[in-house]
Amino acid sequence: MIREVYLTVSGIIFGLVSVLHLARAINGWPMVLDTWTVPFGLSWVITVITGIMCVCAFKQVIALDKNRDNHYRDGGSYL
Repeated sequence: MIREVYLTVSGIIFGLVSVLHLARAINGWPMVLDTWTVPFGLSWVITVITGIMCVCAFKQVIALDKNRDNHYRDGGSYL
């Protein structure tokens, strides 16, 4: 149960980061860290990477659910 919560929260956070970087890249919002202006190409790369991490997190949640259901169906218990 704790693993599912962790993966769900991680997936949501990665999804939000991905959407925000996508919005930044599309709308041309500037991002400056100290004196360095972050290039828009980097936002595209971060969008793809965090999007993949979001999908992977939710795939793990689904796999855990299927594994638990199969274990319970085979006569196992949740305890």
